[in-house]
Amino acid sequence: VAKKIEHKRRLKNAEDNRPQDVYKQRPPRSKWGPFRYQDLGVELYPLLYFTSDQIVDFITSREANKKRKLTIWIQNAPAQVNNRYHMGTNSSKCRWAHCPGPKNTILKGFWRVAFDEDSNSTGNIYDPFLNAGYMHLFCFEELFNLGFMVHASRYLGFKVEADVRDFPYESRNPMSIKRDHEALLEVYKKFVAEQRTKYPVLEDEGELQRLGRQWIKGTAFSPVATTTTTVPAGERLWRQLTDAHLANEVATRHATRENRGGANIGQHRGDLRMYMQLKKAGGAPIDAASLGLPPPLPAAQKRKREAITIEDDEDGQQYQRGGGGQQRSSQRMRRTHTPSQLVIPNQPQSHLPQVADEHLDGEYDLDSAAMPPPQPQYYLPRHMTTRRASKVAGSALGERESEIIMDVITSPVRMTRRTSQALQTRLHSQPRFVQKQVLAVIPEHMKEIFNSEEEEMKSSKDELAERLARLPRHVRFEVDEFAKKRERAARELASF
Repeated sequence: VAKKIEHKRRLKNAEDNRPQDVYKQRPPRSKWGPFRYQDLGVELYPLLYFTSDQIVDFITSREANKKRKLTIWIQNAPAQVNNRYHMGTNSSKCRWAHCPGPKNTILKGFWRVAFDEDSNSTGNIYDPFLNAGYMHLFCFEELFNLGFMVHASRYLGFKVEADVRDFPYESRNPMSIKRDHEALLEVYKKFVAEQRTKYPVLEDEGELQRLGRQWIKGTAFSPVATTTTTVPAGERLWRQLTDAHLANEVATRHATRENRGGANIGQHRGDLRMYMQLKKAGGAPIDAASLGLPPPLPAAQKRKREAITIEDDEDGQQYQRGGGGQQRSSQRMRRTHTPSQLVIPNQPQSHLPQVADEHLDGEYDLDSAAMPPPQPQYYLPRHMTTRRASKVAGSALGERESEIIMDVITSPVRMTRRTSQALQTRLHSQPRFVQKQVLAVIPEHMKEIFNSEEEEMKSSKDELAERLARLPRHVRFEVDEFAKKRERAARELASF
C-alpha cells in the first residue's frame, strides 16, 4: 500500500489522510432487543448503557445477524483518536450500566475491550476504529471470568483475543496491547496458558460444546455464574497487564509521576474502583491502607542510557531504538475539534432499571461507614494540573514560552524569588489577552506574585486618566489625535 493513514498530530487532519477514502462504509444494522445502531450502521447508539444480562445477550445472541463474526479485542485505550469515531467521545464510552468510572469514560492508561462484529473484515475492508461498542477491561472482568472465556468462547460463537494486529492501511495500531512494550504480549500469553489448569472442563471439548449450545439457548449455562467475585484482583488480566506496564517503564517516568502526585496509575494499578476513591481524596496524600489499596510497585531500576527516538504520535510512547531525539511536551499539543453531523439525544436512554447486580457483592467494600475518610494533607494550596493549564494556554502562547510557563505554574513546589521573577518577565512578554487567560486560572497562592505589578499598572493608568482630565479640552483633543495616529502607524507596520 503506497499511502497509509497517519496518526501524527500534524498529519492526521490532512486532506489526503481521510479514513473514509480508504475504507468502505458498513451496511446498516437493524435494531434488535434493546440494541439500536446509529444511522451509519456500525456503532451502537450513543448514551445507551446496558445491564449485565443485556451484555450477555449481545455477546451470545444470533438474533442480530447470523453471519456476524464477533471478536472481543483486548486493547490499549488509544489517545487523541476521537476524529476516527462516528460520535466522537460518546462512541468510546464504557457500555456497562454500572461502570464505576467517571461518566463511563475509558481514560487513557486503562485497558478496554472492543466488540467487533465484522472481525473478519476490519482493517482490510472496514475501519478498525469503528466497533459496536467498548467496555473497560476492568468492568468486563467484573462480569465475566475472562480466563475461562478466552478458551471457551470458540465453542460459544465468538472469540476473545488480544489486539496485536498490524493494519495494511494504518501507519501503526495505537490500540495494540504491545504498543508500549513487547513484554505485555508475553504477559497475556502466560495468562492464557495458566487458565487451562484452573478449569478441567476446558479439556473436554464435547462438554464445552454442550454448554455452549445451552448458553446460547439460555437454558442452563451462564457466564455470569462462573465469575468474578471468586477471582482475586491479582489474578485478573487488567492487573497483570498494568503491573507489567509499570515494571517496563523508564525510571524517570515513575519519578515524574510521584512528583506530580494525585490519583496515578502507580497507586491504583488499573483498579477503576480504587481510582475513583483516590479521585475523591482530591489528589492529596492518603493512607493507602485505609482505602485497601494494593502495595505500590517498586520504582523501575535505572537502565543503561540508550539513544532513542520518540515518534511524534498521539501517545508519545512509541520508542524506536537507535537514534537521538526528545519527547514532545504535552503542552505543545494543538487541539482539534471534529464536529459530528449526527444528533445526540438530550436525554440518555436506558431500557431496564439499573439495579446493582447481586453477583458483584463480595470483593470490594466501599461502604463509607466501613471505610474511614482520607485526611488531606496539603503543604500548599492545590496546584493546577498540566492538562488544565494547557487548555488555558492553547495555541495562543508560543511553544517555548508555553512550555516554560506551564512547567512553572503546575509545579507543586513553592517557587524561589528568582523563579517568580523569571515567570513574571516571560508572562508579561506575552499579549495582554494571553496574560489574562493564564492569570484567570492560576492557583490563588500564586496570584500574589503578580498583585504588586497589577496594582502598579492600575494606579499608573488611574493617575494618567486624572492628569488628562485636568487638561483643557483642546489639549485633550490633540492628545487623542496623536494616540490615534500612533495606533494607525502601528497597524500599518504590522500589516507588512
